[in-house]
Amino acid sequence: MMKVELDIEKMQAMLEMWRNSTDLQVPMTDGFRLYLMKNRHEILGNLLQAATALNLAMSCMKPLDDDAAFDDLKEKLRAFIEWAAAEIDKLDLMTRE
Repeated sequence: MMKVELDIEKMQAMLEMWRNSTDLQVPMTDGFRLYLMKNRHEILGNLLQAATALNLAMSCMKPLDDDAAFDDLKEKLRAFIEWAAAEIDKLDLMTRE
């Protein structure tokens, strides 16, 4: 067994930044904004893959002290995965119309 420390606040901030930047909700240059819009599908796919891997890794973990905070983080991660998958589905639907 290996014991590691998970910085829950940093992981939550990372998920929030991933979503906010993909949704163009953070300050950025026009060029970067255009890049994100043009490559949204690929970016969402990459974030979905990363979040799914994090979710898999967290399924092998158990908290030593704060079950509620750990469970809250897992729920936020699941919500992010659902959001990213739904956004990909929306883009796929738009390209079929």
